[in-house]
Amino acid sequence: MNRFKKIMLSVLAITAATAAVCGISACDDGEEKKPDNGGDEGTEATISYQFTGNYTDETLTGLGFDYYIILNLYSDNTVAGSGYNKLSMDSSAYTDNSGFYEKWWKGTWEETENEEGLECIELKVRYDSDAQNIMGGGLLTGNFEYQLYEGADGNITFTIDCPIFSGRKQEITGSSTVRYNDLNAFIQGNLYQFEEPDYVTMFQSTGDSITSRIYCQEDGTALFCTGKEDPATETEKYLISETWTWTYADGALTFAKSATEKYTATLDGNSATVNYEVSLMGNTVKYTLACADISDLKEIGGAQQPEAPVVLATFTSEGGDTITVYKDGTAKMSAYGGALKPSFNWTYAGGTLTFTDAENAQKVYTATISGNSATVVYTDKLGNISVNISFTCDDISALIK
Repeated sequence: MNRFKKIMLSVLAITAATAAVCGISACDDGEEKKPDNGGDEGTEATISYQFTGNYTDETLTGLGFDYYIILNLYSDNTVAGSGYNKLSMDSSAYTDNSGFYEKWWKGTWEETENEEGLECIELKVRYDSDAQNIMGGGLLTGNFEYQLYEGADGNITFTIDCPIFSGRKQEITGSSTVRYNDLNAFIQGNLYQFEEPDYVTMFQSTGDSITSRIYCQEDGTALFCTGKEDPATETEKYLISETWTWTYADGALTFAKSATEKYTATLDGNSATVNYEVSLMGNTVKYTLACADISDLKEIGGAQQPEAPVVLATFTSEGGDTITVYKDGTAKMSAYGGALKPSFNWTYAGGTLTFTDAENAQKVYTATISGNSATVVYTDKLGNISVNISFTCDDISALIK
């Protein structure tokens, strides 16, 4: 399948950041025959060492990517490595799997001693033909050398350069124990598993190109899920993409993503329809979801309505992006049409106004203050895209009291 098509299918299918977690099933230990993809056709080399790992973060899972890694070192001293995107939802054989990248690495290895006489594995790998920048396009190139040392527990852990987007790094762990005898076992051992949550009423998408559901729970929680068909089984697999709330009051059924972003359903007796859309990487995705009977929701009433947050100031960019600063010490950014929306904690002390990323305290942004006005510059990486946005507020008097 064309690599660009593969990423677009994944980006459109998964629209919000919530990581999916599943267990890895182990295969029988022991050396196995080298698969055809591992090197010279017809060889009888076996796996001497096998390494596995998982590369993921909130940005990637929000775009539909959760990569599992396998790297095999064979008895003929060759190396082959692959990657599998679990959120492709594809359980097909590796030769036909839309989420599988068979040839990520190739190379050589040998057992040797370092300059200090310590035993180690000298590993040399380079990116192979499937090492493509699936966001920006083009083949990634790179040659890498590693010295691997066994730990006290008998395992070897090291950080490998991965051909994910424009190139990232991930820690992988392995030993002479073979967890996956072949690439199909590797895929099957890392499939995405969906467990349907408890719910009172479910809304189902109607005619959308991307299937979706809303699970309305008794405590007023509404789980918005996006779905994708597994081509091998022709069944839909769902990912809980966003957590909302729902309320039924005064004859109205309302879904709320936040205190300021709400969607009111259209009611016809006990049936209801809600329209929802989201902007993701320049694409607007629209959903229409319906439920034939919401009588149970009418009886329960849903979540208690929180008090609306008090806005103290709003920073804006030239492009219309915003950072809204709230009285409770939090702030919310909205950029690229809502596709980028990190949360912050803000403080003002000693004449300094700072914004700290709520998910990563290492990301701190300090505003430049001039009188009652202030400017803060937000910088980050979104996939392989560098983000640099300048926000200005003409009146921060409410923040610096």
